[in-house]
Amino acid sequence: MSPFNPKSSATCGIAWTFVSLLLAGCGGGGIEKLPLYPASGTLQMDGKPFGPVSLRFEPETPGGRGFVASVDAAGKINAVTTYKVSDGAPVGTYKVTVFSSMGASKQFPAKYESAKSTPLKVIIADITGDGANAMDIQLDSKAGAPSKLSPTGHFTPEQLDAASAGIEN
Repeated sequence: MSPFNPKSSATCGIAWTFVSLLLAGCGGGGIEKLPLYPASGTLQMDGKPFGPVSLRFEPETPGGRGFVASVDAAGKINAVTTYKVSDGAPVGTYKVTVFSSMGASKQFPAKYESAKSTPLKVIIADITGDGANAMDIQLDSKAGAPSKLSPTGHFTPEQLDAASAGIEN
């Protein structure tokens, strides 16, 4: 019998990403929770579905609350998470950053890894219902040098800290 290999499946990689985020964020008991709204959408590179990867949404408002989401192999954005998995996103304008899930080997330009350099933005409004807060995010493969992080699927401690800030399980 062969040993368990977490890189054998992109789905497993996404699952490990969220397990890591949840474990790192345990114990945030005194957090004032903001109202959350449904959000979903697609991620494409050069007009084609792109994934699996994870997304981090950094608030443009100082002191604002960010959130994370996973993107499956078909480019569908799901599991939009602020406090608990799939709970939604707070109202606001966000810079979008991309990072690889463990076990994934997607190549994308490094400029999309940092809130300082990403040109990607989304707006979350206080609306609900079908199609509410549809995010259609487009990456350009010619936007710069490839990410040095994405081929290995490993996170830096800073990325884990930023992605897990305040998430409860």
